[in-house]
Amino acid sequence: MNIYAIEAQFVALDAMLEESNGVLTPEIETYMDSIQARSLNCLFDLQTLRDQCQDYAKICKDRADEFAKKAKNYLNRDQAYRKMQVAIMLSAGQKTMENGAHRITLVKNPLKVEIVEESEIPDTYRITELKITLADYKKIMDAIEAKSVKYEVDKKSISEIYKSSGVEIAGVKYVQDDDVRVK
Repeated sequence: MNIYAIEAQFVALDAMLEESNGVLTPEIETYMDSIQARSLNCLFDLQTLRDQCQDYAKICKDRADEFAKKAKNYLNRDQAYRKMQVAIMLSAGQKTMENGAHRITLVKNPLKVEIVEESEIPDTYRITELKITLADYKKIMDAIEAKSVKYEVDKKSISEIYKSSGVEIAGVKYVQDDDVRVK
């Protein structure tokens, strides 16, 4: 008997067990006897099936890793080509170029805040998530000790202040790269 026939028999057995909610009915026991589910031979046949499944899973994982590397490579190449397009548009002094098939427009990316020195950023622009017990929460007006405190810079507020009033905050760098949009 080949492996696929054995596998089909055990798939059928599994379906029968699922249908009976795991209860071994006389019909299921008869079927198990007919396919020798209780024999040592079947035990080793099942191990052969498991080995094959593990081998196929490894092949699939290796292929997935290979495809992930290829995808990363293509995305890196895409970024390099995009940078070339920006450089060409900037050197040509053109904001929009068109050839019939594509219309390429030079645009500015949204303003991005990069942290240069976090210790220089005022506390006003730092946010935290505080995890405390309900009992501590009820005593919030009293002094409490936080179980865990995680500080994070509020880049959104810093960006909004810079955009609205031009105020620069110490410890950050404002970046706005050129990019292209293709239609």
